[in-house]
Amino acid sequence: MPRIARMLNGGEQTVYHIISRTALDGYPFGDIEKEELVKIIKKFSIIYFVDIFGFCIMGNHFHLLLKMYPGHEFSDDEIKKRFVLFYGNTKTSLKTKSNLTGKNGRIFLNS
Repeated sequence: MPRIARMLNGGEQTVYHIISRTALDGYPFGDIEKEELVKIIKKFSIIYFVDIFGFCIMGNHFHLLLKMYPGHEFSDDEIKKRFVLFYGNTKTSLKTKSNLTGKNGRIFLNS
């Protein structure tokens, strides 16, 4: 049975529940893989306009609860900083992420 199309709120702050399952048999996410996935989630929550409210990682799937911010809420300079964080620059390293301002990359968990 096909899924019902999702509602997208263009131009508004929106909270999403995301789930992803593996196609592998068994439970491929062990402790090491779960820790690495948490690192990836933290890294990309800083680059993209997102706040992570919560997540749950199980043996064969995970859930994320996040808030997306529309791009028009951010300046061109902020977008350029994020571009450099993702693609890199000889003058800039990931240490720049601590200089980001505004609503971004907050993880509301004890980590």
